[in-house]
Amino acid sequence: MQFHPEAGGDTLDGWYATYERWLAEAGVSEAEARAEDQRNLPGQEAQAERLFGAFGRIVRERSAR
Repeated sequence: MQFHPEAGGDTLDGWYATYERWLAEAGVSEAEARAEDQRNLPGQEAQAERLFGAFGRIVRERSAR
């Protein structure tokens, strides 16, 4: 499993078009995956901002040493 907090709806649309076979191999329909997207995407942008913001702060602090 991979985790891509930076991926939004447009990115997912492209992935569904390109990797449709992978969903089938995993036994997941595109409709099921999109339903999960609808459930999770609303909070994902804020989560990604927190994650990448924290990473940026750590890098900045360590590079200032």
